[in-house]
Amino acid sequence: MGSRFTVLPKAAPGVARALLLPALSCLLGAQGLPGLPGPLPPPEAPSLPELLPLRPLPVEEGAGQVQSLRWRGEMVQESEDVWIIEKGAIQSEDLLLLADRIAFQRKTGMLEAFGRIRLEGAGLRLRCERLQMDWKKRIGEAWALELEVPPSWTLRSSHVAFTTVKSWEFEEVEISPCPQEKPGWSAKLHQMKLELEGFATFRRAKVMVAGIPVLYLPWAAYPAKAERSSGLLPIQPGYSSALGVRLGIPYYQVLGSTMDATFAPEFFSREGALWGGEYRWAPELTHSGSFQGRYIKQHTDDVTRYQYRFQELWQREDGWQFSADLNQASDSLVESDYGRSMGGLGTQSFDSALFLGKNFPWASVNLSAAEQRTFFLPEDTSFYRSDFPSSLRRRSYPQVQARLYPIPFGEFYLDGGARLSRFGYLLDLGEGSPDANYAWTRNDWSTRLHGRLGQWGPFRADLQLAARYTGYSASLKESVFSEKDSTNGDKLDPESNSAFDPFRVDGRAVNRFLGSSRLQLSGPQLGRTFEKLDLFGYSGDLK
Repeated sequence: MGSRFTVLPKAAPGVARALLLPALSCLLGAQGLPGLPGPLPPPEAPSLPELLPLRPLPVEEGAGQVQSLRWRGEMVQESEDVWIIEKGAIQSEDLLLLADRIAFQRKTGMLEAFGRIRLEGAGLRLRCERLQMDWKKRIGEAWALELEVPPSWTLRSSHVAFTTVKSWEFEEVEISPCPQEKPGWSAKLHQMKLELEGFATFRRAKVMVAGIPVLYLPWAAYPAKAERSSGLLPIQPGYSSALGVRLGIPYYQVLGSTMDATFAPEFFSREGALWGGEYRWAPELTHSGSFQGRYIKQHTDDVTRYQYRFQELWQREDGWQFSADLNQASDSLVESDYGRSMGGLGTQSFDSALFLGKNFPWASVNLSAAEQRTFFLPEDTSFYRSDFPSSLRRRSYPQVQARLYPIPFGEFYLDGGARLSRFGYLLDLGEGSPDANYAWTRNDWSTRLHGRLGQWGPFRADLQLAARYTGYSASLKESVFSEKDSTNGDKLDPESNSAFDPFRVDGRAVNRFLGSSRLQLSGPQLGRTFEKLDLFGYSGDLK
């Protein structure tokens, strides 16, 4: 008995999907499932202000000239000549205006704004309650305003007139170095003319500190440029019972776009001229430095005193880094006698350091040096003592240090390091006596091998082997200083004065070897928790 079958032609994919859709609806209905979701409704059409925010509009300025403006607002009313914008903004290429209400005349370019107003441009931020201006010519007036100009000045006034956004004229204005409501100090000026690309001149200025007037200036001028400018800085008068009348005349000089200097001589009626200044440079974002110092030869005792500080930081893209901080002085009282916050408040630091290094993918190498200087001052009024050095310098001479990053050896890693260094004590014994110098070398070598010995299920064994060598060319001859020890001969002789024992590093050489090993076995933690346990008055859970 034979069988008969019919071969149907293959339908196209699109036709097959069309035939399946009705069958799928019947199948879902037979199973009691909800039908297929219908098509989504069309999205709600947005309003005109939502479709055209900040659209550029041509505004006729004159014969053939067109100015491009952008605007937005919660509600906009347009007529042939006037735009009324509620809670919106008007913007050109260099200026942005935001306000609660703006009335803009398209043909003349005049506008009037009310409410919370903010006008911003390059180097300018104005807040006010009312504004009238010619948008094309940048001429206008503002009321109840607060103006912020670089670098950090805030000006407040009830009214100002401006011919451009760079030229402002105030009748009564209050200026402060910050936008806070109650700044630490402020100045109230009767008249002020501000040229943001030039100078600011004002009359009848009262400087207020905590609301109390402390200084009155009938007339003054200062540079108001956004960029730096050379010129004299404010004169610094003063008086000291020890130094007499003081007068400082600082001068600031711009040396290109990356350097500047301040020359700040000070004249004292009793001690003479103190010559000082500072030089600064920053050729790159990762390279900057400064040098500052002062020098004086006192008239009363013919003593020369000085202080200087050099700072440099340079981080190159190729991995090299250089830093320097050199701080030296003739004595520790220079800062307290003639200081102008060169070293900051608190105890003056006389530490210096140098560093040069580079990081490689497999190691790091650096060269460094340092010095720590301490001045010894007696309890009485005399500066130098006859039985002890006037200062001590602890020096780390240029030392080389290298570090090897971990190198894989199968399951283990090998790393190490080396340092070749030299240290020293330099004792200043005062005038007429040679300095005492004790120096010694120290060499350090270290290596370490660490890694996994094996893994057995949840258990693991790790091994670490380390070795180190340290060699000293000299050691302390006497490690303890005792005031009861007798002193023979000259008190400043290090060989006969026991006060020098902590610094006299002239003993025998010392070599030290250190080795260590560590075997660590680890596995999962085992434990149990006993709940609601009462034992010896203790009640709770015990783990």
